[in-house]
Amino acid sequence: MTTTAPPARVARSRRRPPVAHLLAAVVGLYGLLNVVRALVDPVAFAEDFGIPLLAPSETTFVTVYASRTAVLSLAVLALVALRQSRAVAALVSVAVLLPVADAVQTWTAGAGGATVLRHVLIAMALVVVTLLCWREDRRGGQIR
Repeated sequence: MTTTAPPARVARSRRRPPVAHLLAAVVGLYGLLNVVRALVDPVAFAEDFGIPLLAPSETTFVTVYASRTAVLSLAVLALVALRQSRAVAALVSVAVLLPVADAVQTWTAGAGGATVLRHVLIAMALVVVTLLCWREDRRGGQIR
């Protein structure tokens, strides 16, 4: 009687997601958190953003912010899920301009230093994510 050994398991090498992708996912989730905050309480969000509403009933600015942020955040999360370092880097590279513009606008509107600094720090975080994603792309980009 002959017995056959069970087939040997083939080890699948599964790399962990790069730090760049994890940070990009955090950025996307942070954006979605801001979307929820903006839609739940637009008056408080506008004040926290650094540009209080002149008329509490006029929330168009906040809903425009929420819609643009939702689209960008979902796009970043989709590209991270697809493991596309180059695409994440390109999108976040362009998105860096948004918090820079927010910082300038809030500064000229007379927002406090902490508020302006928060926008600057968000821009800096996006620069870091961009650089890490470009580096990951040069290394091979996609996670297999």
